[in-house]
Amino acid sequence: MSITYLAAMKEPLLAVEQEREALRKWQEDRDRNALELLLRSHARQAWSQASRWTDNPVHLEDLVAEGMIGLMRAADNFNRDMDVRFATYSSWWVMTSISTALSRVKTVIDIPPRAYIDARMGRLKGEDGGLPSTVSKYGSTKQEIFICYEDLKAKYGKEVENFPLGAIGIYSAGEKLRVGLQQLMAGARKWNVEYMSRDDLASLTEECAMVTGIPYIMDAYREEALSIIDAV
Repeated sequence: MSITYLAAMKEPLLAVEQEREALRKWQEDRDRNALELLLRSHARQAWSQASRWTDNPVHLEDLVAEGMIGLMRAADNFNRDMDVRFATYSSWWVMTSISTALSRVKTVIDIPPRAYIDARMGRLKGEDGGLPSTVSKYGSTKQEIFICYEDLKAKYGKEVENFPLGAIGIYSAGEKLRVGLQQLMAGARKWNVEYMSRDDLASLTEECAMVTGIPYIMDAYREEALSIIDAV
């Protein structure tokens, strides 16, 4: 599910009894209305954490969505026997979900979340002036870090050595998107992008379905499948 900042701020806080009842209904009965009530009343927590990392509206919404997933995981794992409020327990889950998503939301190449945070805090170089261990384990040269570097070198020769690393990163990200889209189109048996639609997607987890509105894999095309089975 998604919720705007203003809507999140306007959501009333739950009393202890309401909070525990919502948790009980979700954990025991998988009541989605109870989960939504819990998420909406704590959505300000996701907004608060996300706003600490960026003021870019696009990035902010992505990080808030990750924070909401953290709230869902907290709802799944919360021990109702503990004498603690849900907001206190869920803060770690929200922070972890958002910090883990930082590298893929705010950078154009895949680097570990810890490495992104090091770069943000000005700790990009190691003690010996080289790359920190969080990055160096993935490679120490452009060829090792950027998977498409050799392809660019074959096409542009020595000129590639003057390319900005950010440009190489953008190219690498574009290649990942191209290959992923090709795989999706092949699986959907559609050979042109114009024929693709949201109906060709399915969520692999219930959490993803709640956040995106894309049907859960077990529910996608359920009616069509049942009609085929009944016709046999």
